[in-house]
Amino acid sequence: MKKSAQWQPDDQSDLLQFVGGLPPIEMTGNATTGDQRENVKTLLVHYQLLKDSLEAYFSGQKSPIEDRQLRTSVEADLKFYLGFYDLVWFG
Repeated sequence: MKKSAQWQPDDQSDLLQFVGGLPPIEMTGNATTGDQRENVKTLLVHYQLLKDSLEAYFSGQKSPIEDRQLRTSVEADLKFYLGFYDLVWFG
């Protein structure tokens, strides 16, 4: 995995823009039950936290998430998206 200093600003903004678009907005319109709306809300919060964590990672700051269990979940996705981006970039 690249260290944050090796990521170029354009690479960082591209990844942040991609993650900022998750989950797709169309998904919110398809939620018809209360449980579905709650799941979509949870996903929206998760991906916002992921985007915040990526911004912190790129700037060399610590994770903005205080809750340990939530931070662990988001950091797993953080590692996934950084690894995926490396795969696409170097593939």
